[in-house]
Amino acid sequence: MVELVSLVMGGLGLASLFNTCVYYFKNVKIGMQASSDFQTTVVEIGVLQRRFTRWGQAVNVNVPEKPREESDEKLLAGLKNQIRDIFARAENVSQQTANGDEIAVYDITDDLELRPRNLVTKLRDIAKSRESKTS
Repeated sequence: MVELVSLVMGGLGLASLFNTCVYYFKNVKIGMQASSDFQTTVVEIGVLQRRFTRWGQAVNVNVPEKPREESDEKLLAGLKNQIRDIFARAENVSQQTANGDEIAVYDITDDLELRPRNLVTKLRDIAKSRESKTS
């Protein structure tokens, strides 16, 4: 019984971490030195977000009561630790470079041309629909 509770709690923590990662994909702040590089990067991030949500559905990240194979559990645990490390390093770098002024929330689609903006919007909509189906 204790193992079942631990498994469910671990699954809930993993689901929370997964949703946090998907949320941060939406809030990546990118320098805008070159507009074409910026637009390409924004589209790539949208594609990665879609792939990430698709992967999450495939391994039942948000459905802890569904059984997973042991190999999937080990893979998920390793990925969870890697993701935590990446965000911890990013937060550390962010704190080191912060100047104390609050940064305004920036919508990356504001500075995109029409075609990349439409593509990014479509990718976001697909990711949102997948999030709502798995939440």
